[in-house]
Amino acid sequence: MRVFTVFWLSLSIIGQDFLRDNLPLINKDANKTFEQGNYEEALKQYLDLYGQDTTNGALAYNIANTYLAMGDGEKAKQFYERALKSEHPEAKRRSQFNMGYLNLQGQQPAEAIKQYVDYLRESPHDLDAKRNLELALRQLQQQEQEQQQQQQEQQQQDNQDQQQDDPQNQEQSQQGDNQQDDQSDQGQDDSQQEQSQDQPNDPSDEPQDQQDQSSDQQPQDNQQGDSSQQQEQQDTYNDEMKEQILQALQDQESQQQKEFQKRKMGSVKRRAKDW
Repeated sequence: MRVFTVFWLSLSIIGQDFLRDNLPLINKDANKTFEQGNYEEALKQYLDLYGQDTTNGALAYNIANTYLAMGDGEKAKQFYERALKSEHPEAKRRSQFNMGYLNLQGQQPAEAIKQYVDYLRESPHDLDAKRNLELALRQLQQQEQEQQQQQQEQQQQDNQDQQQDDPQNQEQSQQGDNQQDDQSDQGQDDSQQEQSQDQPNDPSDEPQDQQDQSSDQQPQDNQQGDSSQQQEQQDTYNDEMKEQILQALQDQESQQQKEFQKRKMGSVKRRAKDW
């Protein structure tokens, strides 16, 4: 049974302080339009601004958020990627967070894990990113378990098909042997004299052929064994990596909880999140 979870997302827009030249005032109007929920009009205004400065990562991020609010994840991805390629640190940081969200929504946990690991290097205290990373790890584990189960079911089905085919193959083989024996007996009666003059085949030929086939098969078996061993080692490495990430997240969150309690005891106010 698939468990539906809530992923954390940031749709806060970047204000005029991050823009240049004559764009801030117009961007301020676009931001107000966005906050009022008029996304189509806000998108039009953002795109007009972006046409004047296509290198502006903040505008690319705002456009991506608007597309995402309108339900167009593919367009949002395109502009988040543009923001990630820009020189705007805040737009890059926020875009990386939301790209991880989109990959989670798209059932691409491996990509989401990469996004959140990179994001947490720059923002190690972001609890929302840690929660999303943990969800991505669980999603990846679930996908691997489902894939393994499908492979096992397919193997069982193949074995059943093979068992059903074996009796039919044996019956056909037996009929072929009987027919061959009849033809051999008839030929032996017709040409007994000629056969008596022919030299018999070397009886060692057949065992030698079988020995050659066995020798040829052995390297293939060894190769399959090496491939299976490599796959097991890779699976073990992936499991260890996931456990290390999860343990590191749990340790860090526990430490933050302790620090929070200390600040609370000292009557220090908690600073609100800036986005």
